[in-house]
Amino acid sequence: MSSDPGGDGGNSWANVLYDDMGLPVESPADVSEAISTLANRGLKPSSFISAVMQEVKRLTKNDSRPLNCNTRYRLAKFWYGREDSIHYELWVHERTSQLELGLHFEADPARNRELYTRFDRCMLEIQAKLGGSVWLEEWDKGWVRLYETQPLWPLDDVRVASVAERLCEMFSVLQPMCDAFLEELDSTHLDTIEPRANAAKWHG
Repeated sequence: MSSDPGGDGGNSWANVLYDDMGLPVESPADVSEAISTLANRGLKPSSFISAVMQEVKRLTKNDSRPLNCNTRYRLAKFWYGREDSIHYELWVHERTSQLELGLHFEADPARNRELYTRFDRCMLEIQAKLGGSVWLEEWDKGWVRLYETQPLWPLDDVRVASVAERLCEMFSVLQPMCDAFLEELDSTHLDTIEPRANAAKWHG
């Protein structure tokens, strides 16, 4: 939302503010509502992302398995183990006014597809635990995501707590499944290695 320095002086309230879609606000009531919305948004997106990350770290600090975290402006990533191609994301989409939370598979396309197939079989169970707002889909670059979207605003302290708790809920439901599926895939891959090649790997 921004001011219009070239606005019509005949109507002091007209064409002064623009809404989130880039359309001019058309009445004094709209102006009042727009200003109120801006005042209630709270934290900037980057500050909100950092605050959620810190709260997630606090909530998981006593877990037996360490959680890795990384933030980059409007995006936070959370993952277990050394490989971060399979991770959870918190992503601010300002253009569509949405907040995305979910598990992303960004390994090679074949591995992502195998994980998609396995999670797809469990979607009724997952939705029973996490709710019907959670969806599984294939998307860009052969990647897969199991995610939900929420309205973006407000980004305040109360929202920081609720989003952090929701992410931890996703961890608790999805990570045991993910670990089992990855172990199954790795075991299947090892079983396809010829004994001689395997011996050379261990004894060479």
